[in-house]
Amino acid sequence: MTYHLAEKTIDAGDVHHLTEWLKTDPWLSMGAMTKRFERAWTDIIGTRFAVYVNSGSSANLLMVAVMAESYRSAKTSTRRPTVVVPAVSWATTVMPVIQLGCNPILCDADETTWGLDPDHLEQICKATDVHAVLVVHVMGVPAQIQQIEEIQNRYGFWILEDSCASPLSTFVDEDGAIPRRIGTCGEMSSTSLYMGHVRSTIEGGIVCTDSVIGYEQLLMMRSHGWAKDVSLDRQVDLADRYQIPEFNRVFTFYQLGYNVRPTDLGACLGVSQLENMDEVARVRQRNHEQYQQYFRSHLPDFAIQESPGSVICSISFAALAPTTGDRDRVTRHIQSQGVETRPVGGGSMGRQPFWIDRYGEQRLTMADAVHDRSFLLPNHHHLTESDVAVICEHAREGYERGR
Repeated sequence: MTYHLAEKTIDAGDVHHLTEWLKTDPWLSMGAMTKRFERAWTDIIGTRFAVYVNSGSSANLLMVAVMAESYRSAKTSTRRPTVVVPAVSWATTVMPVIQLGCNPILCDADETTWGLDPDHLEQICKATDVHAVLVVHVMGVPAQIQQIEEIQNRYGFWILEDSCASPLSTFVDEDGAIPRRIGTCGEMSSTSLYMGHVRSTIEGGIVCTDSVIGYEQLLMMRSHGWAKDVSLDRQVDLADRYQIPEFNRVFTFYQLGYNVRPTDLGACLGVSQLENMDEVARVRQRNHEQYQQYFRSHLPDFAIQESPGSVICSISFAALAPTTGDRDRVTRHIQSQGVETRPVGGGSMGRQPFWIDRYGEQRLTMADAVHDRSFLLPNHHHLTESDVAVICEHAREGYERGR
């Protein structure tokens, strides 16, 4: 039997929902169904606004673009905005910062969540005027967001959350308040809707925000920089400001934009996918807890992600072997038993060629450990408790064979 790292989330019910909708001869490019999906998403996640785009990478691009435009508009400095980016992240979390002309600074991961290390972040903020901080919830495990918010209060930067791995994990503040959902803490957050993720529109992503200004910028940037998707009052205001004749207003471009629009076809799948979102999250949460318990009891030499007080709906379960040799031995064995595996993301971005070619190789203690010793185990809603138990046993066998 093969245990895939990811399985498709779109099932026969979703396909039936889509085909019945297609029989009505609907509009297929971005339109009414996209708006319906966005409204449904905000109802679940709890933000005021959501903007559906064609990928999670595009969602990250728009978040950083809005931040950079805000910095440019403020005209408080001629310097490029400095953005702290997590070393343990994804390529297209970091790349937009470089592509948009910002000054990136790599921050190490902490030993608990593998997200941004608050201590290292504090050191960076003391030495540099930081405009924004990108926070990645690695594999869907909540980062140390409360500590990062405390640092934000001292230094005044934007928080942009990359919640692409899972928008369904929650955490509790130290004061015991109501659980908070990741993706609702920063100025903006991104989520991926790629095949095999918690929910899918085949390709796709969403940016969430509570900011009216940010929302309008996202709508314009998503579609070429024009104002066709913002409110009529806002369209009139912009046209009056730039003295645009009424006939020309529809094709007037007010800011630098992209074409990262989604389709209503994908949005239709998204609406259907939201119907059983809670059940899918429940199974992924159960699987993650089962992995955690097994590793704590039977593989204590391995480090695993911990986030006390959190309910973790992960995209995969991540573990850190004692040595690179142990990692290689375990992964060879589990692959021979039909268990798919890979490293966590790209490991450390400071050791990726695109970073090295521009800034030189950057070594960071925890990020390097993840780069050299991490591996993933499957977690998706098709796995049973028995499946997880078998996968765990294969990992233990692989480790003990070489001891």
